[in-house]
Amino acid sequence: MKIREGYVLNEMGDTVVAIHVGDDEENGLQGLVELNKPGTFMWEKLTRGCTKEELLKAITERYEVEESTAERDIEAFLSALRKENIIEDV
Repeated sequence: MKIREGYVLNEMGDTVVAIHVGDDEENGLQGLVELNKPGTFMWEKLTRGCTKEELLKAITERYEVEESTAERDIEAFLSALRKENIIEDV
């Protein structure tokens, strides 16, 4: 999986947001996505491309979280990105 082209992260104080800067309105989120620290961490991994398993390993290594909780949170995050057509399979 990978974040589609045309998105950038922007720090606004303590808040990190993802912004679609491309011209393709059909394939891009219109507006902002506010990300927490784990969301920002996963977004950065997804900009380079990774699998769900790689995300799970990275999250459980970085944060003190049970694998089952991390797996559920990752799936929710990926589902939200899929709904907005922000990620693509590579």
